[in-house]
Amino acid sequence: MDTNNERFAGYAAAKNHIATLKDLLLHIRADLYRVEGRKGLLPFLYTLFWGERGFSVCFLLRVGQYSQNATIICKLLLYPIVKFFHFFLQTIYNCEIYPETIIGYGLFLPHCHSITINSRCIIGNNCTIFPGAIIGIHKGLCPTIGDNVFIGSNVHISGGITIGSNSAIGPNVVIVKSVPEYTTVVLDQSCMRVMARNVPRVGNIFQTNV
Repeated sequence: MDTNNERFAGYAAAKNHIATLKDLLLHIRADLYRVEGRKGLLPFLYTLFWGERGFSVCFLLRVGQYSQNATIICKLLLYPIVKFFHFFLQTIYNCEIYPETIIGYGLFLPHCHSITINSRCIIGNNCTIFPGAIIGIHKGLCPTIGDNVFIGSNVHISGGITIGSNSAIGPNVVIVKSVPEYTTVVLDQSCMRVMARNVPRVGNIFQTNV
């Protein structure tokens, strides 16, 4: 397990992962390839404006990450515009993914909606995050996600833990301990509980007595 100092040192070093225009293009192309399976200007324009909406969020995320490491003039001109449109898309899709977050290339957000990622998290390359996922802070520490990690719908990951590379987290799982590499975590049906029995129904609405 990494110490706090090692985590913060790794976070500071990763802040420059999109420091040049070449890095920006690399990340955008990788994100596009995860969505369309191809690269090029036409697939980029189609996906950005009419295709998978998660790519629009990824695109603004990348430009925002680049503007933080760009020249002062570029940062002053570009970053406020990116933040505005990024906030607009977050409002529409109910997502909180900030440019300050360290996220590797090849990010895929299928059906992008209701995703929350703390700005101090570190996420590796070629990760897939489904709607409803929360990757947040606990006791001042945030998770570190490895490469090629699949995170299903409504997954909650928090604290100073590590999700190993090439792992898969199934839907509706709460992760509070580190997960080794090449591990699949799913919700055991024996842990499921029935919260209400024999509740009268009115149409499609459950009626309960408080």
